[in-house]
Amino acid sequence: MTQPNNNLEANNLEHTASLLQIEEQDLMFNAYYEGDMTSEERQDFENRLEHDEAFRKDYEDFLSIVGGLRSLPFEFAPDHFVEKVQSRIRTRSAGRFFAENYLTSNRVPYEVIALVMIVVMAAAYMMMEAPRDNAITTADVTLDPSQRQAPNPNK
Repeated sequence: MTQPNNNLEANNLEHTASLLQIEEQDLMFNAYYEGDMTSEERQDFENRLEHDEAFRKDYEDFLSIVGGLRSLPFEFAPDHFVEKVQSRIRTRSAGRFFAENYLTSNRVPYEVIALVMIVVMAAAYMMMEAPRDNAITTADVTLDPSQRQAPNPNK
């Protein structure tokens, strides 16, 4: 790792490291609170709670936040909440999202474009394979080659 060029970069690195430690600590608090730790991890966590005053204070803060959140009353979303949100998104996006009718919306689905291109390519292929020379005739294989007549190009 390269050395920081100035104090601002050093402060940014320290701040980032501090945020990572806080995030890791919060994950550990949550795992202990939810009972998602192994017995060895739980014992290490409890030992750290006993011996590290700052860690214990942070865990108590975590518990007070969780307790505060759990004490909030449960609220249901208002009637027609989803429809109103979709309507607002539809309005602000000019119908690109949550269009009322998919087939009549302003955009053409890629499937329709692909189907039209396949039909156009099939028609072009069939036109290119059609014979273009009307003077071509079929040979009568039942006749002896000496009795066959050459086609008249003036016909």
